[in-house]
This record gives sequence, structure tokens and C-alpha cells, in this order.
Amino acid sequence: ETIIAASQAFMDQGEAELALEEINKAIQMTPTDPAAYIQRGRIYLSQNKFEEAITEFNFALNYDPNSAEAYNNRGVAFASQQSFNQALLDIAKALEFNPDYVNAYINRSIVYIGRQEYDLAFADLEKALSIDPNDVEVYFNRGNLHRLLDQTEQALADYNQMIAIDPDNALGYFSRGSIYLI
Repeated sequence: ETIIAASQAFMDQGEAELALEEINKAIQMTPTDPAAYIQRGRIYLSQNKFEEAITEFNFALNYDPNSAEAYNNRGVAFASQQSFNQALLDIAKALEFNPDYVNAYINRSIVYIGRQEYDLAFADLEKALSIDPNDVEVYFNRGNLHRLLDQTEQALADYNQMIAIDPDNALGYFSRGSIYLI
């Protein structure tokens, strides 16, 4: 676990190659640890290596077939390849194993947006907020959806809520400010 944490620390610093080196050590030490494969898959996602990411999430699912995190992340990889149907199947599986998985609702909303199913996207974001009303990422995504649909006042309200929850959130200020540039 400490090697996985070290790998994540490198990811947080934008050092994907160092993160990959660390996680490879973890996999050599414990080759059946699904968390290590999930971490390596997330590193590949950050590098836009979607096939490699999918392979890693498959390894994780071989060792833990009930891993909501592996299904969710594999769904993100499929969505990144525009394979929206497969992404929806995986994210639905993640939610089957963890019905309170806020990030999965966010990711599924993004897939729905890609499919132009905006009502379903809004429904997932509302569900995410019912689970965690202080998740700024939900407000960010809902604000972006409102902007996409030219619902400026609602977008502004969501960006303001981001800032109210986290006054140090630069993305909230940037998003709010960008409304006034249009």
C-alpha cells in the first residue's frame, strides 16, 4: 500500500513515469493485488494509453471481480475511446457493486453528455449530489452541462456553489469568470 501511495504522490505531482516505476515495483512484489493494477491503469489513462489502461483494469477484475473502482475506471477508458455503450455497461456494473459511488455517477453523466442524453446526465449529477452535496466536481460538471445548453444562470449558480464549498478552488473561479468572457 505504501508503494501505491508513493505512486499516487508522483501522479499528483504530474510525474507519470515515476508513478509507473513505483507501481511496477508493487506489482512485482504482490502480483495479485488488484489495487496495483487499478493504479497502473489510472496512470495509463492519464497518458491517454487507453488500451493499456483497459488491460490493467481487466487484470484487476481478474483478481477482484467485484471491484467497483476497476469497472468505473475501465468505463472511463472506454468512454475516452468513444465506446459509449461499453462505458455505460461498465459504469452500471460499478454502481451495482457500489450504489453510492459519486465518481461513477459523474463519469456516467459525462458519457450521457457524449451521447447527447442530457436529461440522463442531469439525473446522474442530481443523484451524486444527493449522496454528497459538497462534492465540487459534481457542481463543476453540472455547471458545464448547463453552459453547454446555454443555461448561463444555472451554470453560474453551480460555479458559485463550488466556490462556496471550497473558496480556494481555482477551477470554480476560472469557470465562473469564463461565463463573462462569452
